Amino acid sequence: PTARALLRDSLAAPADAPRGDSQGDARAAARARIEALARLGAADEVIALAVGPMREDDGVIIFAAQAELAKGQIGPACKRLAIIDDADAPPFVLRMRGVCFALEGQPDAALFALELATAKNAGDPWLNAAVRALAGIAAEGPRAPAAAARYDNSLNAAVSLAANLAP
Repeated sequence: PTARALLRDSLAAPADAPRGDSQGDARAAARARIEALARLGAADEVIALAVGPMREDDGVIIFAAQAELAKGQIGPACKRLAIIDDADAPPFVLRMRGVCFALEGQPDAALFALELATAKNAGDPWLNAAVRALAGIAAEGPRAPAAAARYDNSLNAAVSLAANLAP
């Protein structure tokens, strides 16, 4: 526990990232620092460091959005992810789009976002059912079961809580 606390404090210290030979090296070092904090579960520190030029780095944006989800802040996470282009977006972002549209009261856009995620091999049947519940859309087909709450990652936990899913 002491070593973990020391590592967390060292990574979160208000210091500049190590200087490299280029601006890209400095960004990579800052991204690695934020990633390490995210892996330690330091949500507040990740969010605090995702500022300035780092707030435009897709990897940092995703870490910060996951930290916000872990803190129950879905709205800020959606806002943060909005600048990532769908063409290059990783699965987390594609899935999150459906959640964000559902929360904004745009059920058709939520379904379209989930279809896009599925088309890009990033679909998740559980998330599709949960987003339908969140958006107030009936389950697909008469035999489709209601989604049960899942808490295995920040996205599923946030959706489960927002949609009021039963365990």
